[in-house]
Amino acid sequence: MELQTLTTSLRGFMGRLPRIKQELRQKGLDSLVIEQALEDTDVDWFEICLKAKEKKFGDRLAADHAEKVKMVRYLQYCGHPMSAILECIF
Repeated sequence: MELQTLTTSLRGFMGRLPRIKQELRQKGLDSLVIEQALEDTDVDWFEICLKAKEKKFGDRLAADHAEKVKMVRYLQYCGHPMSAILECIF
């Protein structure tokens, strides 16, 4: 699979990156090629994470620690990078 095809096919699945990386490695792709393709996608990780948060919890801020934990767990479950989650929640 060439790099351009990989980059194009990943655009719609950015919330599930850990799973996608794992499956691509199982199919024999080199980790370096996978990482290069991900860097070339021009994806705003924060924006995707924020949309997922707003879809599930609305645009309000977390009222207390328990609600923040719930948001973080949900976004981690969806596969968002922790850096985007922390930027989105706090």
